[in-house]
Amino acid sequence: MTFTGGSWHFEYSISREELAAGTELLARYGESKRRAWPRLVKALLTSSLLFVPFLVLIAMTYIDDFLRWLSEEWQASLVGGVMPSLPAIAGLVFLILLMMKPRSTALSPPTIRHEERDVYHVSAVTDATALRSQADGMAVELDARGLEKIVELEGWLLLLHTDGPVLLPRRIFPDDETANQFIVFVRRLIRRSWRIRWRVMRPEGRAKGASDL
Repeated sequence: MTFTGGSWHFEYSISREELAAGTELLARYGESKRRAWPRLVKALLTSSLLFVPFLVLIAMTYIDDFLRWLSEEWQASLVGGVMPSLPAIAGLVFLILLMMKPRSTALSPPTIRHEERDVYHVSAVTDATALRSQADGMAVELDARGLEKIVELEGWLLLLHTDGPVLLPRRIFPDDETANQFIVFVRRLIRRSWRIRWRVMRPEGRAKGASDL
């Protein structure tokens, strides 16, 4: 394991038993995250189910009037070239949220999967652009901008990525100081990726560039 020029290089072997234990730990972590709802929130959600039939009845009664009003508001805004009202904006955002597909919170299977082999030899590189690894003929490359979180488990480091979690044995680090340096390195990548997303999402940045032309 070396660190040079902003990149971490890993070379290690892992047994089938150790990988199975890490996979089981990952499954328990995912299950604990799904059970992390506070009891108060659960109680509020359960009580709110009593009002669902009334809300559905009200929605079915006034949905046509609401859509007609929203259409007229935005049509008048586009034709007249004026700013739409706040209720019209809120109504459009509400419809967009209803049509969006909810994202699953369950963890997908680990990147390095269980196979019938006694020992895996893993070679991995982590830098500011990607996470790359090879293990017994299997190659994996993940964009570093997809990093979401790094979690310290029992003897493992879990890197949560948009394409799936990555398990890394903590024993490959020579000491806790080096492991903590790697954790800080990954967290900086996560903050950097969020800054990149924020710049892309900011509309005023594009407007400023257009005015400079």
